[in-house]
Amino acid sequence: SKALFRPTTLGNLSGENLATVCEARLISAGFTEARSLASKISCLLRLFQTQLSHQRHYSFAVWSAMAIVKRMILLRKNDLAGTLSSGCGRGDEQLLLLALDDCILPSLLHCDMLTYKRLVSEV
Repeated sequence: SKALFRPTTLGNLSGENLATVCEARLISAGFTEARSLASKISCLLRLFQTQLSHQRHYSFAVWSAMAIVKRMILLRKNDLAGTLSSGCGRGDEQLLLLALDDCILPSLLHCDMLTYKRLVSEV
């Protein structure tokens, strides 16, 4: 019975497991394309890790994924509150792009901006 309560950590989730955790968080927030979005987040973070220059302050691990998901949820809530009056909202893909820009872009060096934009434009 003790095996059921062993401590777990999110620190070293693989890509597939990371996508599953992201998907669960997105589904619980009401995103209709949660599986696709979670897969894109996981894939992009792997690409950032391999394609961008290696800097000590770059972190594209679980915590980055959770920050992106959290930001998407906040943007969606703000959109839903605003759409009641304006009648239009952003799609899930746009929310992902905005969240990526908000969470990843501030920490990037200038030399990595072009690569980042190229990778994100393929979403």
